[in-house]
Amino acid sequence: PYARGPIRSRKIESALAEVRALAAKGFSEVVLVGIHLASYGRETGRSLTDITKAICGVNGIKRVRLGSLDPKAVTPFFVSELSLLKKVCPSFHISMQSGCDETLKRMNRKYNSAEFLNALEILRKYYPNCAVSTDVMVGFPGEDDTEFEKTVNTIKQAEFANLHVFQYSPRKGTSAAVMENQVNENIKKERSAMLIELGKKLKKQYCGQFIGKSLTVLFETQTEGFTKNYIRVRAKGKNLQGGHKKVML
Repeated sequence: PYARGPIRSRKIESALAEVRALAAKGFSEVVLVGIHLASYGRETGRSLTDITKAICGVNGIKRVRLGSLDPKAVTPFFVSELSLLKKVCPSFHISMQSGCDETLKRMNRKYNSAEFLNALEILRKYYPNCAVSTDVMVGFPGEDDTEFEKTVNTIKQAEFANLHVFQYSPRKGTSAAVMENQVNENIKKERSAMLIELGKKLKKQYCGQFIGKSLTVLFETQTEGFTKNYIRVRAKGKNLQGGHKKVML
């Protein structure tokens, strides 16, 4: 991260030009991505909501998604402003890494599990039934059975719609690579498998609440597409690709 230097925000006019060009070619959904996305405009006096609002105003664009957000960025003010933009999809990726405070501290993360769960409460207040996904790393140095169990409990409380699980691997030159109590590879695999299974159960639980309901799907192929809250849908029909169609789940 040190090689990246200070935050640099793309000009709104530049982003708008690209989005308008995409809309002219028939694209109807865009995703706003970046490193430390919520810090957009910090050095220019603008904000992530400013650029999101501008892009929502582009004709032809029907959906706008946000890339990964830091839990600290999910404030009542930010989410309330975002909720006024009806093209913003109710699906959010909030970086967690671990659900254990002791592990998070060793990772040098600037939040704890309670603050993370509070961020989800804020999101769900303004976006009921929104989909929330996250990344979780298992086997960070020093993670024992107790710490892992705390992560499991936090994940259950969070009720994620999608869970992306990764195993820690040492990288030369990082402080974590020389930490004591490196976790055995077999234990990493076991914990990873456990969380992957938990993630599948939570995903099924989240998607299950929409069975029997009619949702709009943007078909990316002739048979498959996504709802606004990022549920993958497969359906049969004619001329589906590229279209926004109501589908009974």
